[in-house]
Amino acid sequence: MGRWAIGLFLIAGVLMTPALAFAQKSFLFDGGINFQNKSFNLKIDLGEDKWITVDVAKQTENSYQATFHIEHLTTPFFEISTVLEGTLELRSKTARTPKSLVGKIASKYTLINYKPIEELTGEFEIRDGKMHINSLSVGNLSSRGSIAMTAPYNLDLKFQLSSVDLHNFIAFFAGPQAVEAEGLVNGDIYVTESVEHPYLRGNLNSYNGSVNRIGFDSIILNAQGLYPIIAVEQSTVTNDEGLISEISGKVDLSSRDHLKQQIKSLVRTPVVTQEGGNVEWTLKRVKDNDQSSASTELKVLHKTDSSDDSSESSSGMVGVERKVEF
Repeated sequence: MGRWAIGLFLIAGVLMTPALAFAQKSFLFDGGINFQNKSFNLKIDLGEDKWITVDVAKQTENSYQATFHIEHLTTPFFEISTVLEGTLELRSKTARTPKSLVGKIASKYTLINYKPIEELTGEFEIRDGKMHINSLSVGNLSSRGSIAMTAPYNLDLKFQLSSVDLHNFIAFFAGPQAVEAEGLVNGDIYVTESVEHPYLRGNLNSYNGSVNRIGFDSIILNAQGLYPIIAVEQSTVTNDEGLISEISGKVDLSSRDHLKQQIKSLVRTPVVTQEGGNVEWTLKRVKDNDQSSASTELKVLHKTDSSDDSSESSSGMVGVERKVEF
């Protein structure tokens, strides 16, 4: 599994582990408070040599130093061990307004399945019953948004992908051995609703890559749905010869072993638009080599002309259209 896939779960894990792990489970814990040093520590035993420790020490009147040590925490996709260090500061705009907790965190010694990865950095603020993520990033993945601190732990998160490896992106959902893929993925994934029933919406694109050694010019993917059932709609695939088709259908993300077959089962149809009596079918789209914002399209146009209620005629033609986007 690549750095992006690991990064996504590292971010999600850091943000959502408290809600997911402790909502409906009970764990043993022990700890202590040192009143002289103004510090406390807590160890949560997750069983099977898995645990989380928390150490917090007061630095100034309103600031604290915190360390979270996560050891062998198992997620549905991998096992993680890491150390999160950061500062926590109590702030208030005025003496009458409630205080908020502002924090900065950074990870180190992070291992995913006993392998080192890129580290996480982030800034957050806890106020008004929510954790507001001002910035959080791992490699080419970044996140912003908020998480409610009480059940049902409502989410409002945005994950931004910037030149993420296509193979790692697919492997995150389908496993590392699912397909061979080359290329980069860009776009946004939005996560809303609750932790137990998140709603996902993604707008992603990839250009000049290949999947299972079959080249493509572009993939424009728009998908959304209540996890794990995601509906793919208004999405297109253009192969390396410029032939374009629209893809649609539903995918069950919880069925990782059959995800490859589900992707193959997506419906592919011609790209057809209709306005009044005109029907336009886009056969081919070729991007200009010398100008990335320009493309040439081969289209079939079928026009129906009705001058009155008693007579109707139709005609068709093939045309070439050149587009330049600004």
